[in-house]
Amino acid sequence: MEHLLDALGVSRGTSHPDLLELARGPRQALGIGEGAEAQPLAGSPCPLCRFPTFCWADLAAPGAPPIFAAVQDRYPNWGPADGLCGNCFDLFAIRDARWSTPEN
Repeated sequence: MEHLLDALGVSRGTSHPDLLELARGPRQALGIGEGAEAQPLAGSPCPLCRFPTFCWADLAAPGAPPIFAAVQDRYPNWGPADGLCGNCFDLFAIRDARWSTPEN
């Protein structure tokens, strides 16, 4: 546990309220910016599949907006600022491509 706290820059003398603030909002407590350009923290769970991931989808990819629209059709409360793991992004990309391809 001490190693984890050292990695986060938290000393042994950190107060309980400070640790609660870190748990409730690691971005703010660690001084990491918010906004559309901010990626979710590495190892955080994907908001869709809930699996921890270190591979987040590139929110600025040229083909991303149609995928985001497909995700929002299924998950109306989701937004690009929430992030999306690479696996969920790929699954929605495959699903979107399959739906938008005309039948032969």
